[in-house]
Amino acid sequence: MDEAASTLFGSKYFSVLDCFSGFLQVSIKEGHRERTAFTVPSGHYEFTRLPFGLANSPSNFQRLMDTVLKNLVGTECYIYLDDCAIFSGTAEQHARRLEHVLQRFDKANLQLHTGKCVISQPKVKYLGFELSDRRIGHGR
Repeated sequence: MDEAASTLFGSKYFSVLDCFSGFLQVSIKEGHRERTAFTVPSGHYEFTRLPFGLANSPSNFQRLMDTVLKNLVGTECYIYLDDCAIFSGTAEQHARRLEHVLQRFDKANLQLHTGKCVISQPKVKYLGFELSDRRIGHGR
């Protein structure tokens, strides 16, 4: 967050987007499903979607998000797992940046949790931090 603070400082508009059950939106390739297998008395099962409990699930999901938002991270938005913060100095610029991110999410078929999304606000909470034009700090 320290690295992002200098980029975010002075921004007047913020949006925070949250993916709906982020990991579960990622399909596991047919040939890789056997690596997620587990057996219980009722049978043998394999995950078809990326589960939360695997050691490499967060890194795989982060890699997906970095790929989806390639060339936008650091200049128009920041992403941490399923949380995306969009920042800008003007309303027009913010609308363009929000559209860029939403188009990328749509193209990747990633669904958002609309109840957790905050659009074009002067102050938002992101990953426990408060983002505003005057302050990038721990939200208290």
